[in-house]
Amino acid sequence: MSENPKHTNRGSYKRIPSAGFIIYRQTKDGPKFLIIYHRGGYWNFPKGRIEHLEHSIETALRELEEETGLKPTELKVRENFKTHESFKFTVGKEKIQKIVTLYLAETHKKGIDISKGDKEEGFGWFLYRDARKLFANYKESQAVLRKAYSFIQGGSRYQKKPSVKPLPQRFGGRA
Repeated sequence: MSENPKHTNRGSYKRIPSAGFIIYRQTKDGPKFLIIYHRGGYWNFPKGRIEHLEHSIETALRELEEETGLKPTELKVRENFKTHESFKFTVGKEKIQKIVTLYLAETHKKGIDISKGDKEEGFGWFLYRDARKLFANYKESQAVLRKAYSFIQGGSRYQKKPSVKPLPQRFGGRA
């Protein structure tokens, strides 16, 4: 009987690579960030699981369109921005560590279509100060939001160093 290397001891977590976008649009009051409300009662950026042999940017674009209806042609991807966040949770008896690669993109589109998604219940466009409040219990989400805001403002505080060790950009054997 072979053992799954991701579950070699009882305290280990199954690592799930995911990717998504921090989306914003400029307004007279400053940048507003698109935050999705999910079943289960939490707010987060649009993101999803990296499929076999898919690049993280491909996943991020696919998930963004699935969850929001935003198409790649409606985005201006900020090329020098990429960050990571990691969080742990349990589903039944399974311990999971999700490691998310996040990209940054600007859109001019206000209308979002969440009707095609299966987990999304709502969305909002939030100024930085309000988005931070939504993430009050999620320090890593606050940190990546802060990095994105600093980058948009042209600040020098943004550093491209991830806060966690990222998974290979191509999931499923090829790096």
